Amino acid sequence: MKFIIISDSHGNKEGIDKIFKEMQFDGLIFLGDGVKDLSSYMNYNNVYCVSGNCDFFSSIPNERELKIFGKKVFITHGNKYNVKSTLNYLKELCLKENYDIILFGHTHKKEVIQYNNSYIVNPGSFRGKADGKSSGLIMYIGENSIKFDSFEI
Repeated sequence: MKFIIISDSHGNKEGIDKIFKEMQFDGLIFLGDGVKDLSSYMNYNNVYCVSGNCDFFSSIPNERELKIFGKKVFITHGNKYNVKSTLNYLKELCLKENYDIILFGHTHKKEVIQYNNSYIVNPGSFRGKADGKSSGLIMYIGENSIKFDSFEI
């Protein structure tokens, strides 16, 4: 299965529209700070999102647990876990709750960290760059495999 993972779009609705027009995927996971940018797609059954600290007055929860292809996945914006200073809280959560994957945003820094037998992953910021391109991650998940690749659109 192929999942698009993005976060922190901060008004980049055009970039999100491009994903839905130009990319093929089984699901899209949005990790907060720009939930309004997804307003046209919120009712799709393959869109999963959480709100972030800049999603004022949003009724969308700021964390969520998913089951994807038998894997236990936790998605959060990350601000409540102090991710700009440390990933220790996410690491503790990973061990305590036995998550296979934790996806978070907030720092605008793309990173894929393998921790024990799990992954702690941030797709970076999806807010457009000066060249008009936006980036995120693609997560390929199968019965016995998890792989992450960057994409730019």
